Amino acid sequence: MSALNGWRALLRPLISRGFLRRDQGEEGLLISDFPRHLADAEEKIRRAGFTVAISGGMARIDATEDTYRVLMEGLPMPRAFSPREEDAYLYFLALRLIKADTPIPHQPLAPIRLTLKCLDGGEWDTLARKLPPMIALLQRQHMPLPSAAGKMILAALEEKGEKAC
Repeated sequence: MSALNGWRALLRPLISRGFLRRDQGEEGLLISDFPRHLADAEEKIRRAGFTVAISGGMARIDATEDTYRVLMEGLPMPRAFSPREEDAYLYFLALRLIKADTPIPHQPLAPIRLTLKCLDGGEWDTLARKLPPMIALLQRQHMPLPSAAGKMILAALEEKGEKAC
């Protein structure tokens, strides 16, 4: 279900040399060393709907707001299911986010980026540790909550539960 897999498949032909992997930092979704190998890839990546920040021969790649918007518009409303006991915390957090029903143009992207990366890496504990403080900060600042992150979490939990059976 990971959007990063689809985005990697889109970017891989544009980055024909070098690595392309999930960014461990907070600024981007993906990281690549393509600037060391390819002179023309940056513009192609930008035209494909991504931002590129180059520093020290490394490129941090993130989706543009429009690319995130397309992703969010395509998220289905998850079906109701019973979570596994170890997933209950994230399940109820996701329900809370979905309940906020934030319009797509107002969704904060940092928590969505974090959710994408954690789900892509199967880092459930990291998501459960890092997402709640981000949500709490948004609430204290009276900012919109990332409903799309809730949908992604529920879809991933449902998929995880089906694989466990």
